[in-house]
Amino acid sequence: MRSLFGGAAILALAGMNAPANAADPDFSQYIEITRNAQTTPSWPGPTEPAPAPKNKFIVEISCTHAVEGCKKNSEAIEDVAKRLGWRYKIIVVSDATGFDAAVMTGINAGADGIILNGIDTKLISGGIASAKAKMIPIVSPQLLNEVGPYGVDADVSSDAAEVGKIIAAEAIANHNGKMHVLMLNIAEWQLPARIMKGVKATLDGCSKCQITYATPIDFTSSVIGTTLPQQVVAAIRRDPKINVIIEGIDPMANFIIPALDAAGMRDKVKMYSSLANPGPLQLMREGNVLVADVGVSLKWGVWGAIDQMIRIMNGQPTVHQVVPVQLLTMEVPDSLPAPGTAYTSDASGFAEKYLTLWGIK
Repeated sequence: MRSLFGGAAILALAGMNAPANAADPDFSQYIEITRNAQTTPSWPGPTEPAPAPKNKFIVEISCTHAVEGCKKNSEAIEDVAKRLGWRYKIIVVSDATGFDAAVMTGINAGADGIILNGIDTKLISGGIASAKAKMIPIVSPQLLNEVGPYGVDADVSSDAAEVGKIIAAEAIANHNGKMHVLMLNIAEWQLPARIMKGVKATLDGCSKCQITYATPIDFTSSVIGTTLPQQVVAAIRRDPKINVIIEGIDPMANFIIPALDAAGMRDKVKMYSSLANPGPLQLMREGNVLVADVGVSLKWGVWGAIDQMIRIMNGQPTVHQVVPVQLLTMEVPDSLPAPGTAYTSDASGFAEKYLTLWGIK
């Protein structure tokens, strides 16, 4: 790993095993990107008050809780609903073919608002149309769902291209720009799909790098805990020059890394990802394959999406909101959340800010 100190300090540490790439001017722009990304995010707004209405009933349509992020989002949604004094119902759907019917169930149950957790609006065209007809707001957190007449009424997400740039910059800096990369692509959700586009654009834009690509693995969430780990192992056996694995979000690491360990590949590759869920973070603490994880606060996205829902219920305009992110590595171990917990960016104080805007003590 490179030093976090400036150029003068790097030179002063010349005899102390400072990595060569720490002072390499060819990659200074990427080192700067990662250094800036390691700071705790600050609150960027909104600032306009949105008094929370009373006695509302919201329904969450959730992806399977076998995926860690889906479960964490549901916990955050329920928590916010309780703080608002709203009634709350969750419908968990494991098969994507059942998403549209679940939205209709929520509408028929009398929902005042619907929040989508891991649900792409392209899969619920009927539910979207019915909600629009009944003037029921639909919002989503950290999905980058389309906003408009055929999509959600509001989506609060992180900047996927920025996340991708940070992941790629960290990999470039750590490997001195010399990488043979295996890309793991999940097109099922817009956030990781766009993150991977940001990764590829940044890697391809590095003129000083020597980057080649292995045959990528395209997959869906249904195989994360079944066939995907062995697909990754098989790919490295076929192409042993692979030294970097990049994935858009990190739930897959919980399954892939144990498979790599069992295959004796722990020291052959390094993995880069985002979200910063508890399992992957623990693997990073142990120095086990995963070396960097961009913290994306699912919790902040939930609070922001419900803030937008409140504004819609009040007849107020929605406010553009983007959730900041933070690069987590063992270079700055104090930035990691406590073991067993996900990255939430609670230190930025977003929950208190939203409660103030909503008039909740």
